[in-house]
Amino acid sequence: MVEHHHFTIGGALSANAVIGRPRLEIATPPSVIDIDDLRMLDHFDRDLLRVFDDHDDNGNAITYVDGFRDFRELKRRVYAGLPFRAAETRDN
Repeated sequence: MVEHHHFTIGGALSANAVIGRPRLEIATPPSVIDIDDLRMLDHFDRDLLRVFDDHDDNGNAITYVDGFRDFRELKRRVYAGLPFRAAETRDN
């Protein structure tokens, strides 16, 4: 399931990460993190993401991310002014 959400920012914006493939009408586009990039774990609580833990053929642990688990929870946090990554996990 793919969802697209359009909104306009009428002023300056400071963002630690830009996720996905945003349509930006600005002179210098920022670096973007794809929704299946492991760096998503740096910006979102694990329970917001579809995260899979596995092992390769040599028994080494591997983790991969496959986007968001539940957009409703993301929206709930935005509306409530809550962070996407809890402070206690950000600092670890």
